[in-house]
Amino acid sequence: MADLLSGIAALLRADFTAEAEAGFPTVKRIPSTEAVKFLDYFAALEPGGRGPLLDAMSRLGAFQFFPPPLVRQQALDLNANNAALVRYRTTLQSGHFAYGLRYVEPRMAKAMLSDPEGMAHLVQTRAALDFQPRDDPPKVLTPEPDIRKLRTAKAPLLRKLIEQGFTRSFAVKKSKLPGGETRYAGSLGSTELEVNVDFASRLAQLRWSVTMRMADPQLKAFRLEDFWGRMGWDYLTEENASRSIDLLSHRIEYLVNMKKRIDALARAGRT
Repeated sequence: MADLLSGIAALLRADFTAEAEAGFPTVKRIPSTEAVKFLDYFAALEPGGRGPLLDAMSRLGAFQFFPPPLVRQQALDLNANNAALVRYRTTLQSGHFAYGLRYVEPRMAKAMLSDPEGMAHLVQTRAALDFQPRDDPPKVLTPEPDIRKLRTAKAPLLRKLIEQGFTRSFAVKKSKLPGGETRYAGSLGSTELEVNVDFASRLAQLRWSVTMRMADPQLKAFRLEDFWGRMGWDYLTEENASRSIDLLSHRIEYLVNMKKRIDALARAGRT
């Protein structure tokens, strides 16, 4: 298992490196405050700190392809003891990230700005800070600089766009799941897959995951999530919804291709 885990991490590390060296063209388009935070944090890192963070993130991503009981303790140890990850989490809980509206999902930010009591508390809190928090929305996600004017995308629009996009990208059979999720089943090439989408999450406008059968019996890609914006997509607006759902289809295609690369890696390891 250790060799296969390291091999998968190496595949992801190569992809993460290519994405970073290109200036994160894909991650910048992911409508997620989690992705926005990562990009701003990564940009502020000294060059020597970037590699170790990508190393750790690649390892965490590789864990997703294994049954949780096999890797749970390794994942816990990595999160607790890896210096790059600990520094990353600690930084996101303080300073600019803790007080900037740029890092608050638009629905909540708009509610805060429209509530007199909330605004009074915000002004009082910021008066004690020795820095100016960032309130500017990420330009790649929206051209509108005023958060209060953003028109967040609602579930009916997202559902319509997803069903249109999934029908184009893979043959779809739709079913409702307990808890409000919708499952879209189909295939991309020879790969059968299921995509679960939650339009009613408390944490985001939508959350999604992919399930595929892996060639190696010790692997189980159960509810595989993207490696960027895993907490959910919460920066969806009426303006960016269509291109964001197009991106979702491309991310699913990427994960299917990753599955094929991992299957090849596993077969090579058995020869």
